[in-house]
Amino acid sequence: MWRVFGRFLPGSRASMRAAKDAGRRVFKVTADTRMSLEEHGVVFLQIRRGAVLRANATGRRIVELLIQKQDLAEIARQMSVEYGLPFTQVEGDVRAFVGNLHANGLIAADN
Repeated sequence: MWRVFGRFLPGSRASMRAAKDAGRRVFKVTADTRMSLEEHGVVFLQIRRGAVLRANATGRRIVELLIQKQDLAEIARQMSVEYGLPFTQVEGDVRAFVGNLHANGLIAADN
Protein backbone atom coordinates (compact mmCIF):
# COMPACT_ATOMS: atom_id res chain seq x y z
CA MET A 1 0.00 0.00 0.00
CA TRP A 2 1.16 3.49 -0.81
CA ARG A 3 2.00 5.50 2.28
CA VAL A 4 3.31 9.03 2.46
CA PHE A 5 5.09 9.03 5.78
CA GLY A 6 5.51 5.37 6.73
CA ARG A 7 8.19 5.76 9.43
CA PHE A 8 8.13 9.55 9.64
CA LEU A 9 5.93 11.30 12.17
CA PRO A 10 2.67 10.33 13.80
CA GLY A 11 -0.38 12.26 12.63
CA SER A 12 -2.34 14.48 14.93
CA ARG A 13 -5.58 16.42 14.82
CA ALA A 14 -3.56 19.65 14.98
CA SER A 15 -1.44 18.68 11.98
CA MET A 16 -4.55 17.72 10.00
CA ARG A 17 -6.16 21.10 10.84
CA ALA A 18 -2.96 22.91 9.84
CA ALA A 19 -2.98 21.20 6.46
CA LYS A 20 -6.71 21.78 5.95
CA ASP A 21 -6.28 25.47 6.76
CA ALA A 22 -3.33 25.72 4.36
CA GLY A 23 -5.59 26.33 1.36
CA ARG A 24 -3.49 27.61 -1.49
CA ARG A 25 -0.49 28.54 0.64
CA VAL A 26 3.03 27.56 -0.31
CA PHE A 27 5.65 26.57 2.25
CA LYS A 28 9.36 26.93 2.99
CA VAL A 29 11.78 25.17 5.33
CA THR A 30 12.05 27.05 8.64
CA ALA A 31 15.22 28.91 9.61
CA ASP A 32 16.11 26.42 12.35
CA THR A 33 15.68 23.35 10.14
CA ARG A 34 18.19 21.80 7.78
CA MET A 35 17.05 19.45 5.04
CA SER A 36 18.87 16.94 2.88
CA LEU A 37 17.29 15.32 -0.16
CA GLU A 38 18.68 11.80 -0.28
CA GLU A 39 18.41 9.17 -3.02
CA HIS A 40 15.60 7.28 -1.26
CA GLY A 41 14.02 10.01 0.86
CA VAL A 42 14.51 13.24 2.73
CA VAL A 43 16.14 13.94 6.09
CA PHE A 44 15.31 16.92 8.32
CA LEU A 45 17.43 18.20 11.21
CA GLN A 46 15.34 20.34 13.55
CA ILE A 47 18.11 22.29 15.28
CA ARG A 48 16.00 23.77 18.11
CA ARG A 49 14.94 20.32 19.33
CA GLY A 50 17.99 18.40 18.13
CA ALA A 51 15.71 16.00 16.26
CA VAL A 52 16.54 14.13 13.08
CA LEU A 53 13.49 13.07 11.07
CA ARG A 54 13.41 10.95 7.93
CA ALA A 55 10.74 10.46 5.26
CA ASN A 56 10.62 7.95 2.42
CA ALA A 57 10.83 8.62 -1.35
CA THR A 58 7.18 9.68 -1.50
CA GLY A 59 7.80 12.25 1.23
CA ARG A 60 10.85 13.40 -0.71
CA ARG A 61 8.70 13.98 -3.80
CA ILE A 62 6.24 16.08 -1.80
CA VAL A 63 9.13 18.14 -0.41
CA GLU A 64 10.59 18.62 -3.91
CA LEU A 65 7.26 20.01 -5.08
CA LEU A 66 6.99 22.24 -1.98
CA ILE A 67 10.43 23.64 -2.82
CA GLN A 68 9.09 24.48 -6.29
CA LYS A 69 6.44 26.64 -4.53
CA GLN A 70 3.52 24.45 -5.58
CA ASP A 71 0.45 24.55 -3.35
CA LEU A 72 -1.04 21.40 -1.84
CA ALA A 73 -3.69 20.90 -4.54
CA GLU A 74 -1.06 21.19 -7.30
CA ILE A 75 1.17 18.71 -5.46
CA ALA A 76 -1.71 16.25 -5.07
CA ARG A 77 -2.62 16.54 -8.76
CA GLN A 78 0.97 15.98 -9.86
CA MET A 79 1.49 13.01 -7.57
CA SER A 80 -1.88 11.49 -8.50
CA VAL A 81 -0.66 11.35 -12.09
CA GLU A 82 2.84 10.13 -11.17
CA TYR A 83 1.62 7.36 -8.84
CA GLY A 84 -1.55 6.47 -10.76
CA LEU A 85 -3.74 6.90 -7.69
CA PRO A 86 -7.06 8.69 -7.15
CA PHE A 87 -6.68 12.41 -6.49
CA THR A 88 -8.77 12.31 -3.31
CA GLN A 89 -6.54 9.63 -1.76
CA VAL A 90 -3.34 11.46 -2.68
CA GLU A 91 -4.72 14.81 -1.54
CA GLY A 92 -5.48 13.46 1.93
CA ASP A 93 -2.03 11.92 2.25
CA VAL A 94 -0.29 15.08 1.02
CA ARG A 95 -2.27 17.25 3.44
CA ALA A 96 -1.47 14.89 6.34
CA PHE A 97 2.26 14.83 5.52
CA VAL A 98 2.53 18.60 5.07
CA GLY A 99 0.44 19.14 8.19
CA ASN A 100 2.92 17.02 10.14
CA LEU A 101 5.88 18.97 8.78
CA HIS A 102 4.15 22.24 9.68
CA ALA A 103 3.01 21.11 13.15
CA ASN A 104 6.55 19.96 13.97
CA GLY A 105 8.12 23.29 12.94
CA LEU A 106 9.97 21.94 9.90
CA ILE A 107 8.16 24.14 7.38
CA ALA A 108 6.23 27.41 7.53
CA ALA A 109 3.84 29.23 5.24
CA ASP A 110 5.68 31.36 2.66
CA ASN A 111 2.97 33.81 1.61
